[in-house]
Amino acid sequence: MWRCQAAIEFYSGVQFTEGGGLNYAESNALYPKRPNVNPILEISYTSDYDLDFEAANHKAGLNQKTTPIGHGWHHVDDYGPVTSKGTMQLVEQPAHSGIPHIGGVSQYKAATGKTYVHPASKKEWKIFMLIPLSDTEKAISCADLDFLEEVLGGRLPPEFRRLYLSSNGGYIGDAQGGNDLLLTGFVPIKYGRIPMDIAYRELVEDFPQMKGRVPFAFDEGGNYFLLTLSGEEQGEVGLWIMDTEEYHVVADAFPEFLSRLNQ
Repeated sequence: MWRCQAAIEFYSGVQFTEGGGLNYAESNALYPKRPNVNPILEISYTSDYDLDFEAANHKAGLNQKTTPIGHGWHHVDDYGPVTSKGTMQLVEQPAHSGIPHIGGVSQYKAATGKTYVHPASKKEWKIFMLIPLSDTEKAISCADLDFLEEVLGGRLPPEFRRLYLSSNGGYIGDAQGGNDLLLTGFVPIKYGRIPMDIAYRELVEDFPQMKGRVPFAFDEGGNYFLLTLSGEEQGEVGLWIMDTEEYHVVADAFPEFLSRLNQ
């Protein structure tokens, strides 16, 4: 199982379960508990990520449909086939996507035979505006992008380069509402807790079949959006569901991916 050292070393108290999952109950990655706000709760599984996250946000007492900026919901690997319920934990995004794991979704699939629905795999798209990113890292240069291409062994689309020259990673703010992809933010090229080259190296070490696909963004569940850098699928954007190890094509080219965010 891929266990990114950068994330493990930064966050304390992350426990690995016997089934290969994660428990953040005693970790500094857990969303802070406050009066009337509970980052650890139980929900009924819906087989739809969007509905699960919305239910968890409501039950947590957050009074919002979208997950708090910089955080994601973790399906703990304690799914109960009889009750169809399981524990959810609200944790910092780098601690979640930075330490892929087996979770409740894979248990649900094994028990029911159903595949969880992710908005990125749907054909229908709603329109929303591309919005400014918050909590971006320090600006990068063209030289940084050139160096990244050398490290990754591929070519970055011009649109990708322009995006990162304007904003080096960052999060989509709570006030802006959600989007159909559940996309919550972008991985920084450099700086930050888990920059892109480290995220890529750790991903490929555990999942060699992902070689040539670089993680550049993430959703509310800590799953990575990947950009294919070479081969026949060069420029393709896909979503890697880490819990069940499933890859879904989101867009055939990066401009198409951006156009869906810009419509």
